[in-house]
Amino acid sequence: MFHLRLTVLNAFPGIGDVLLLTSLVESIKNKYPNIKVNVVTKHFDLLKNNDSIHSFNKGATFFTFRHWYLEIRQNKNPDKHILSESLDKLGLSSKIRKPHYVVTEEERENAKKRLKPFKKPFIAINTSSKESSKNWLPKYWKELLEILTEGYTVIQLGDESEIEFENTVRFAGKLDLRESVAVLERCSLFVGGVSFLMHAAAAVGVKSVIIYGGRETPSNSGYDQNVNLFERMECGPCWIHEEDGEFCTKELDCMKKIKASSVYSEIINQLI
Repeated sequence: MFHLRLTVLNAFPGIGDVLLLTSLVESIKNKYPNIKVNVVTKHFDLLKNNDSIHSFNKGATFFTFRHWYLEIRQNKNPDKHILSESLDKLGLSSKIRKPHYVVTEEERENAKKRLKPFKKPFIAINTSSKESSKNWLPKYWKELLEILTEGYTVIQLGDESEIEFENTVRFAGKLDLRESVAVLERCSLFVGGVSFLMHAAAAVGVKSVIIYGGRETPSNSGYDQNVNLFERMECGPCWIHEEDGEFCTKELDCMKKIKASSVYSEIINQLI
């Protein structure tokens, strides 16, 4: 049988974008199950054992598609998902599929050992993003954790930039990306901003409470199974990218509107 080969080039370097790319691949394979997909991207280790992907970072094939969402980002469209441009151009359904990620049995066992000393249930959090406009206020995190840690073990994931707290199990900066996802898979809930770990939680079936603020909308990047805390603002969605010299001039008013008590209520509702 003839198998068409397609190279999908990921135009964005973010680790969350790598997981989003797997959602696009799932849509391609759903319509064209016999196609062989070659993915060109950074952080390709995140795609290990993904049986929808035939190869990684091979040379361009006759058919090569460049995945990006610059138009949505520049136009600040509040209603269009960031995969929509690529889905439309490939003539695929507009349905957004969850990312495809495979945790190995070895990774699962290692995560189990890491968490063994701690009391269940586990709630994973991630407080920091490379874009400060995505970050909830540290004082609000502190207020939330003072309540949350009374009944739950809070597992802090992410890198070294994570806020320091005394009452969390801090794996931030200590685990690589795949180890972090394996630990996340064993948690009852994820709480954080729009990030790689938000996409990872969706991929491994962990419910989430996502603090959107107003930078972008849940329609842009969210998952229906999550609680998405979004504030509609006159200045939003702003899609601020500090690497482009853009900064919030409203002192993160959209984040200030989301109180710790509201986040806690949503967490409890998700865990009932």
